[in-house]
Amino acid sequence: SNVSVVRHILAASGLGNIELHITAARETPTSEPDWHPEGPNLAALPSVKRSLLEKAADHGATVAIGGSGADELLGTVRYMFGAFTTAGDWRALRSYWSDTIGEDRQAIPGEGLALATRLLPRAWRSHLYFATEWPELS
Repeated sequence: SNVSVVRHILAASGLGNIELHITAARETPTSEPDWHPEGPNLAALPSVKRSLLEKAADHGATVAIGGSGADELLGTVRYMFGAFTTAGDWRALRSYWSDTIGEDRQAIPGEGLALATRLLPRAWRSHLYFATEWPELS
C-alpha cells in the first residue's frame, strides 16, 4: 500500500493539518463514469478513479487535481520482472517482487504473460496488454 508514503509526503509538505481519506482499490463506484464524445477514459483503473472522485465529493471537494506521475511516485511500474531478470539486477528484482507479487498475488498471471509474450511483435503485445488490462475496451 502507498498510504504510508502519502502520509510521509503530507507530513513533510508543511501544509498543516491535512485530512487523508483512503479509497480501497476494490471499492465499486456508485455511479457510471460520464460519457464523453472524445471516447472512453483511458486512465488506468477508471473505476478506482471514479470511487476516489465520489469520496472527494462526499467530503465537500469541488476540485480534484490528478496527473501523470503518481504511479512513479507512489507505486511501481508493472511487468518489469523480465527486464530486471535480463539485466541481472537482483536487488531491483527483489524490491519489485515485494512491491508487486508480495502485495497482490493476482500480479503473477500478468507477469507470466508478459514474460511469455516477449517474442511476439510489439503490436500483438500491445493488443494483448489492452485486452488483459482493460477487457471492457476490447
